[in-house]
Amino acid sequence: MLYRSLISSLLILFFVMDGQAQITRRMKPFLGTWEYENIRGFEVWKVQGNALVGQGFRVRNESDTVLIETMRLVQEGKRLVYFVRVTNQNEGREIRFDESESVKYKFVNESHDFPKSIYYKFKRCKRRKVEVLLNHPHKDTHTKPIVMRRK
Repeated sequence: MLYRSLISSLLILFFVMDGQAQITRRMKPFLGTWEYENIRGFEVWKVQGNALVGQGFRVRNESDTVLIETMRLVQEGKRLVYFVRVTNQNEGREIRFDESESVKYKFVNESHDFPKSIYYKFKRCKRRKVEVLLNHPHKDTHTKPIVMRRK
């Protein structure tokens, strides 16, 4: 009986770890639930196969959450690729942003109207805080940072 319990526990552990092993080490900082500091809302990132999928929500009332965007992060070669679909924008199409050659976690799509780039700037303190900067296409500057903390 003890032997069967041990085998069952090991199999469960193997399958849980196997699901996480399919993502790359560079994707791991995104995992989890991130709460916005300066906006009422949050993002949730989870493993799905060999990709991370995320959803961004805004909180309107105490109990009313609205899906604002869905994101997907995949590894292509040595770089990450960030896909985003924003509710009621771009005719429902998913927009692709390629990781910059020179800046880690900066995703660029010069042909997109706004933003031209999305930059996740993880803080070194156990990666529990991140700033997200969106490039303003007309001023060639970034918008005010969206600051998030890991819950």
